[in-house]
Amino acid sequence: MTTTEKPLHIRQAEGLRALADFVEQNPGLSDHLGYAFTMLAPVSTRVDARTILKMFHDAAVGAGAVVSIRNEPDKCHVTADFDVVSVRSYASAEAMADVPVTAYTPLLASTTDGAK
Repeated sequence: MTTTEKPLHIRQAEGLRALADFVEQNPGLSDHLGYAFTMLAPVSTRVDARTILKMFHDAAVGAGAVVSIRNEPDKCHVTADFDVVSVRSYASAEAMADVPVTAYTPLLASTTDGAK
C-alpha cells in the first residue's frame, strides 16, 4: 500500500456503501439482485483459519448479525445474517487443525453471544 492509497478495509466499506446506494436508487432491480446478496462467501484458507473464523464470528455478533456455526466433518462454516444479506466464511478441517488430519475440533460459540 502506498502512502496515498486508502487502506483496504476503508475501500471495501466505501464500495459497499456505493453498492447500497445503487440498490436503494434502483428498487426495480431488487428481485434480480436478491440471490447475489443471499450468500457472500469469503473463504478462509490461511494457516490461521481458526483465528480468522473466530474474529469473523465475534465481529459479526458485535455488528448485530444473527450468526450460525456449522461444523461438518471436512469443514467449518460461520454465517452472519444481516437481514436479507448473508456473509459466510469457512475453512477446511485441515486448515482448522493446522496439520493434516481426518477430524478437527469444532469452533464453538457461547450460548450468550447470539450464535445459533
